[in-house]
Amino acid sequence: MRLANLLKISMDKPWTGGKKVDFKGLAEVLGIMSFKKLTLSMLAGLPLKFPYFDIYSTPLLLFMMQGAVFAFLLFMRGRRHGRLADYLLGAVVLITCYERTHYAIGFMEWYDTYRNTKVNYFLIDFTLLLGPIIYFYVQSVTVPNFKLGKKQYLQFIPFVLYAVYCLFLYIYDAAQPGFDDTQNGELMASLHLKYIDKLMFIVFNLSMMLYLTLAIQQFYNYRKRIAQYYSNTYRLQFNWIRIFLIIYASLFLYQMIQTVVEETIVVLHWKQRWWYHLLSAVIVVYVGIKGYFTDTVELSELEADGRPVAPTNKAKTPIDANPELQAALLNYMQQQTAAPQSRINALSIGHWDESSQNRTVRSTQQELGQELQ
Repeated sequence: MRLANLLKISMDKPWTGGKKVDFKGLAEVLGIMSFKKLTLSMLAGLPLKFPYFDIYSTPLLLFMMQGAVFAFLLFMRGRRHGRLADYLLGAVVLITCYERTHYAIGFMEWYDTYRNTKVNYFLIDFTLLLGPIIYFYVQSVTVPNFKLGKKQYLQFIPFVLYAVYCLFLYIYDAAQPGFDDTQNGELMASLHLKYIDKLMFIVFNLSMMLYLTLAIQQFYNYRKRIAQYYSNTYRLQFNWIRIFLIIYASLFLYQMIQTVVEETIVVLHWKQRWWYHLLSAVIVVYVGIKGYFTDTVELSELEADGRPVAPTNKAKTPIDANPELQAALLNYMQQQTAAPQSRINALSIGHWDESSQNRTVRSTQQELGQELQ
């Protein structure tokens, strides 16, 4: 009532344009309608349901955001210290986060809100990229001075070809009439969803199986060679790589079993498929945290025979930088091998007293000085 009384006052102000403003009707509306009713009325007028947060969408979103943070931290550390392993692990975490995007926005009512969305054209499956990166990460930890070269980059070609195909799919469908009135265009509905998608599912799983096998073989061969030199020295690092491989192998098997069950036994409800994505999101956070705080640099600095890798940029000593001094020392050493056995005899019979030692030192200095001249 107090607000209503204030608003009942009629005022002639410059900002009113010289007209009398009727605040009475506004005051009655505000007085009658409560804040809750006003809020609900405003929300009811909005056409959007997205984003919708519930027990299914919120955990996925939170875990994905946390994983993205650790992927960023790994990228920053890789840039700061020049560690390829950090870049590769950050890419693994980021791709795993990205693979949950399709289901996370679905649980957040994206597809119900935007019936004709074209987001499916851009949510490209990164499995063809994830497999090689997992394998290269294990190599970067277990192979000294491992670098990505031409041989490694060639293994990204299948993913590049698939990405080009997806781009062509969107460009073709976007050029067809009626594209804005439907979610899937002509080529997407008639070709991709019917044939290509099923074929690529087989290719994705074969690729993932191949690279996981190569990564596991690489790790256990390396551990077998190192074990005879270091028993428990690098136990923490070995455990992390083993757990990392077990996690992604188990996640792959989970997906395969779920797909087989859905295709042959019963069609799973979206709430039943949600558990796989929740597990993936939790794994993202664990891999990001554990991988960031586990130092694997020492493993990459061991040779195949268990010895530390010799530094490639070792500073040269004065002898290494002076060829003339090297030649003089070599000549002197050769002369010493042909020297009389008097000093050795003296040493063997116990006559190697202090005076003999001083004479030998002076003689050696004089001979070396002559060689240097």
